[in-house]
Amino acid sequence: MVDLKRIRRGDLRILDGGPTLYVLSSFAHYGLRALLLPKVRRDKAFVTNEYNNERDEYWKPALSEEEFIYGDAQTPIWTLIDDQLVKATLRDVRKQVLPRVRQHIAQYSKPNDLIVEFGAGTGRNLAYLARELPDRRYLGLELTPRSVEDARRTLGQYKLPVEMRVADVTQPVRLDSKAAVSFSVLALEQLPGTLSRDALKQMAAIATNAIVCYEPIRELFPRSIRGFASRLRQYRVDYLKGLPQHARDLGLRVVVEQRTGLAHNPMNEICELVIAL
Repeated sequence: MVDLKRIRRGDLRILDGGPTLYVLSSFAHYGLRALLLPKVRRDKAFVTNEYNNERDEYWKPALSEEEFIYGDAQTPIWTLIDDQLVKATLRDVRKQVLPRVRQHIAQYSKPNDLIVEFGAGTGRNLAYLARELPDRRYLGLELTPRSVEDARRTLGQYKLPVEMRVADVTQPVRLDSKAAVSFSVLALEQLPGTLSRDALKQMAAIATNAIVCYEPIRELFPRSIRGFASRLRQYRVDYLKGLPQHARDLGLRVVVEQRTGLAHNPMNEICELVIAL
């Protein structure tokens, strides 16, 4: 069914038909936006304002530990699971993404090692790791003070031993000791151009064993209508570009570079980049 109210707001995506209709309408939606609207200029001020003032879903005062870590389990949305467009929930996707993160953290670290997340948001990825691998130490670096404040409150509520710190991840990070692994999950996507390269450089500077990134890497998107729609979306909102090449330009050794077939937005597929140090 066509939602005329959404169309009048400029949203051409058809959410209530099948996957083919959703993809085709998304291609039209993001294509017209890329053609007719000015490109977003994403910088530190833009990202800080967005997360401090426009992401109210992150500031819910009362969440269960499961809701905090895995997200909404009630609202069906179009997702990408096993490389198929299906109606599912945010929790369904995170239940598959987070174990992959855990696997790499476990592979490249040992008990008592420090694990640092770049762009940790409200700390929910670290909360998951602190439950799954409680014998490691965890630090989250996040640009927006509101996110850090919320993370500290919630992590303290669940008595999860995760430290959160306000930090610009594109600048040198001072730590008391090196981390075994630095990682990001849908965070570097906010840093276009040289900013993402700068963040990757800092991730390499503080880690001894590996860098693990779960990000929408447009260079890996499929050569399909969905893939092209995804590239149009990435272009228009000035999202991440060139992360694997940034790694190689920095002289880093990429050992995994692949799509996951997972996304809570099918036009923002999560890809996996692992760098062995």
